[in-house]
Amino acid sequence: MQVMGALGFSQDSLVEYCLRRCRGWMIADGPFIEYWQNGQLWSKGKYKNGKKEGPWVSYERDGKVWKKGTYKNGVKVK
Repeated sequence: MQVMGALGFSQDSLVEYCLRRCRGWMIADGPFIEYWQNGQLWSKGKYKNGKKEGPWVSYERDGKVWKKGTYKNGVKVK
């Protein structure tokens, strides 16, 4: 198993995340952080085996909390 950090860019954001190589596929596994172009945090959470796991928080461009949720095996439970 090979674990690596990654940065991704889209038109509106910068994304930091961890990937794990499994049977030739790259799977998100570990912390995930996404930023708005202005540097404010957009969303933050964790992936486990390619699925959302634990608390996730999303923010508006001005830094105010937009929504929160808790995930288990990719399913929102709270």
